[in-house]
Amino acid sequence: MVKRGGARVRVYPDTAAANAPLLKFERDARREEIGLWRAVEYRIPYASDLPKAYEGFQLVRGQVSGMRGAEGFGAVCDLSLQNSALRLQIQTAAASLCQEALGLGVLARGYVRGDEMEISHPLNFELVEAPTN
Repeated sequence: MVKRGGARVRVYPDTAAANAPLLKFERDARREEIGLWRAVEYRIPYASDLPKAYEGFQLVRGQVSGMRGAEGFGAVCDLSLQNSALRLQIQTAAASLCQEALGLGVLARGYVRGDEMEISHPLNFELVEAPTN
């Protein structure tokens, strides 16, 4: 299903081992623009271009511009994205990302509530080229 562009991959810490191979299939389907990746609604926006009402499971591109301690349950840090109110709330299972990502371009996947996206596992966070905007 993922290989044909019929679904997005959502990774949880307890399912990560089974999800890892699916990320390559999703990446290939996005690049080839097949299935849902053909639709405008599923194009991955830059964090700097997000509308105010942006919730639910999402994929977002951006450049990490800052890091601070987090207050949420199970969170170890919040990463800021350049020119965006969206913060990536890094959970314990993905704690290594707090120190590794500063200044880098990323593709993040997770559930968005308000202005926070929960990053529950390192597979929800992919290093990519920095945005040019």
